[in-house]
Amino acid sequence: TKAGEHYEANLIEGLQVSGINQVWQTDITYVWSGRRWYYVSFIIDVYSRNLLAWHCSKDLSSKSQIVCLQKAVTAAGVADLSGLIVHTDRGVQYTSSAYKSWLKDHRIRLSMARYAWENAYCERVHRTIKANYLKYYRLDTYEQLQAGVARAVKMYNGSKPHGSLPGRRSPDQFVKELIQGSYPGYNFKIWSKLTSTKTLHVN
Repeated sequence: TKAGEHYEANLIEGLQVSGINQVWQTDITYVWSGRRWYYVSFIIDVYSRNLLAWHCSKDLSSKSQIVCLQKAVTAAGVADLSGLIVHTDRGVQYTSSAYKSWLKDHRIRLSMARYAWENAYCERVHRTIKANYLKYYRLDTYEQLQAGVARAVKMYNGSKPHGSLPGRRSPDQFVKELIQGSYPGYNFKIWSKLTSTKTLHVN
């Protein structure tokens, strides 16, 4: 992975979000399986809290993160994602020329966090997936890890209530009702540590 020359600005702090596919957050977490660490990436749609994509990898390359992006684009099912902001940390995978070029080719803007709390939605997903699901699964092999993550994501999207969504809906339920015309005008401002006086609710 070849790092880029500079970090991108944080484009989402305090941003008003009013629909899906406006802001995605992505990050990598480490999971011990068998006798080694593996790397699991997630992409979450901030508006719906829907986990659009995940990818297990044996390395920390930018290529693995591009694969995760490709999965998210397929899951979103939208031909034109211009205007979308993908928010990451400052890892070398995301500052690489390959990652930035892929986003540019798809007319997607890249935003970067300087601190972990600036990527809070995805950070919270990591904790939830590992503490609520993977912790209870047998993960002795890479294949078991992949199956476990797939199961966890399905349960997270399908049945986990979110206090931050209207009516404590699960992501799947919220998106379904949104498509049916529910929640007109629903929007919120992305949490900012610098301006918020309330407790952060990301889950």
